Amino acid sequence: MTSKSDEALLLRNAALAGLIRGEPLGGILELIALSIEAEVCGWQCAIMIANEAGTLLRVGAAPRLPEAYRAAIDNLPIGDGIGACGTAASRRSRIVSENVATDPLWQAFTNLAQLGGFAACWSEPIIGPEGELLGTFSAYAAQPDRPDKAQCELLQQASQLTALILAHERNARRLQSSHETFSGIFHSVSEALLILDEQDHFLAVNQRAEELFGRSAGELLRCTPGDLAADCQDPGCDINACIRKAFAGTPQHLECWGKRPNGDIFPLEIFLHAGVYFGQPAVIASALDISERKAAEERQKLAASVFENAREGIMITDPQGEIVEVNATFSDLTGYSRDEALGKHAAFLASGHHDTNFYRSMWEAVKSVGHWRGEIWNRKKNGEIFAELLTISAVHNPQGKISHMVGLFSDITRQKEKQQELERLAHYDVLTQLPNRMLLADRISLSMAQTLRSGKMLGVCYLDLDEFKPVNDRYGHAIGDQLLIEVAHRLKGCVRAGDTVSRLGGDEFVLLLNDLADDEECNSALERIVAALAQDFQVAGHEIRVSASLGVTLYPRDDTNAEHLLHHADEAMYQAKDEGRNRYRIYTPSG
Repeated sequence: MTSKSDEALLLRNAALAGLIRGEPLGGILELIALSIEAEVCGWQCAIMIANEAGTLLRVGAAPRLPEAYRAAIDNLPIGDGIGACGTAASRRSRIVSENVATDPLWQAFTNLAQLGGFAACWSEPIIGPEGELLGTFSAYAAQPDRPDKAQCELLQQASQLTALILAHERNARRLQSSHETFSGIFHSVSEALLILDEQDHFLAVNQRAEELFGRSAGELLRCTPGDLAADCQDPGCDINACIRKAFAGTPQHLECWGKRPNGDIFPLEIFLHAGVYFGQPAVIASALDISERKAAEERQKLAASVFENAREGIMITDPQGEIVEVNATFSDLTGYSRDEALGKHAAFLASGHHDTNFYRSMWEAVKSVGHWRGEIWNRKKNGEIFAELLTISAVHNPQGKISHMVGLFSDITRQKEKQQELERLAHYDVLTQLPNRMLLADRISLSMAQTLRSGKMLGVCYLDLDEFKPVNDRYGHAIGDQLLIEVAHRLKGCVRAGDTVSRLGGDEFVLLLNDLADDEECNSALERIVAALAQDFQVAGHEIRVSASLGVTLYPRDDTNAEHLLHHADEAMYQAKDEGRNRYRIYTPSG
């Protein structure tokens, strides 16, 4: 069964993968919102996107909020006092409305809160890498509440991740606007040609130049190179200086920014070399719009940023499993630096906890279905063994063959330890660490099945201490508890490894004596237990004497169910008490 934290991890990984693949923004934002909802039970999240002017917020993703509420808050004005989202965007700081019914920020929007079905709202502004407002990330709760430190950090992390995504989308949208203006250039030509004389006058331009700079041939012939170049602080982009060098016989290659009459600026790659045009010296300039290349570079930078800032460890290998790249989180989790990991086979992290069949099935799954996900134990550089939640995905080349494998993992050791502790608390007595009533029920069922297969007997022994209450009355419950611990130790020392000693509560214990050959073996074991508990106990400097009364029933001689076996053993125990205590009695149908 997938845990909440596992589900959140899967959703976040899917969002990151979608970003890298260039999937639609709405779907990516919805996965981010769902990942946060998966981590915090009861949250409903919304991502609002600011317009270019920074005056309105539109709904980017709100997967679990009512449709009517989403429609009502679409195109929400940004301003102080306009709910949590509008105020967070205006103030550029986190807004916590722990009770919208009484919060002044929601005074004008109480009907909206009722429409959305929430009582608390916390909104985190989304700030871009250049300090620009991109939107807000909000969490809604059904009851009045305020986020704790961990939840605040989660909101901040969600906001930061969303900021990267929105900044990337905004930049891509701006570039796309330029691309649409001159789509013919990008799809049909690769360069423009412009010929200049020594006075920096254009002698000739081709149709591609017209399309590139957004001017007719006549307009271009009346321009100078400076008219087509945007101002740039980089000395290497001085187009006029480069033209002079080209005329002197030194070919030039530079990247600069071009401009069009409508104010658009765009990245240019220009090659300049000296030539002759109808008998006169000239410089031939070939220009390429490299917007797509720059956009690709920005996407690569974004992908690299996501790679390095991911909360999960990432390891990329070749098809043979040799590591070709890792991120910083990998080093944090394993203790191995990037240089130490590169070139090694992924198996160098193996802990020895898994056999060859485990790894064989794992790699077969990757090769056959393209991915594998599960828990695995690995070893850190310091020798520490830790548990991972690992997802391995195959990356295929255009020919359909695996070119790389990407492993994303997180350290779930603490979760595993907590799980084990919860299981221990559910099945073991807190005081004595003996199996409790719940685990005893399982043990009885298992022992009954084993007894039927072996043809031997099972002794179900109900044990109650004699005169335990006076111990509590005289010495206090702390001494009484310590006595119960000592009793548990003695009982465990009286039985075999395959037997069970459990505590039901108070001074009541149940023992399961497995594989009894006959009555004599059963009696011998019971006498041993009675004698052991009759010996004085040394507890916190006190010499304490108690005894025990035991009732036993033998299965399958007593051919009934587990509940009745315990009941019959209990009846026999009370018979032992009635007959003077410090003894045992075996149940018979007659009592």
